Amino acid sequence: MITPTRWILAFSFLLSSCVLSSGQTMTTLTPANGPEGEQVAITLYGIAAPVSGELLAVDSTRIAVLQDPNIRELSWTVIHKVRLMTYGKTIYATRTPPDSAEMVLLRALSWFPQGMDSTLAVRIKAARREALRLP
Repeated sequence: MITPTRWILAFSFLLSSCVLSSGQTMTTLTPANGPEGEQVAITLYGIAAPVSGELLAVDSTRIAVLQDPNIRELSWTVIHKVRLMTYGKTIYATRTPPDSAEMVLLRALSWFPQGMDSTLAVRIKAARREALRLP
């Protein structure tokens, strides 16, 4: 039979193991400078140089990438593969959108997982141009 003292000791041990962490601490955590999408390098069919920039939005027909101060919208029909630089994964599109699990991942890593309309694109372009003009 387990005595109340043993229950308390076991609970204390479990609680202390939850509190102690071997991950980043406040002294080693680098603060964010602002919101960022995943850095991507997109390889297109027939073009040697990849399109690089921040992932803005992804939907079933296209992918939007920010290349300061421009936004490139690329159809899945011209995309061969998407390399996620920080995440360290390559997604092969082969002229069609990737499978649903990879689409969920791409959306989660983008600035706008809900999608991006033309009004939002215009506002982003204007804000980025203004930011580049500031000293």
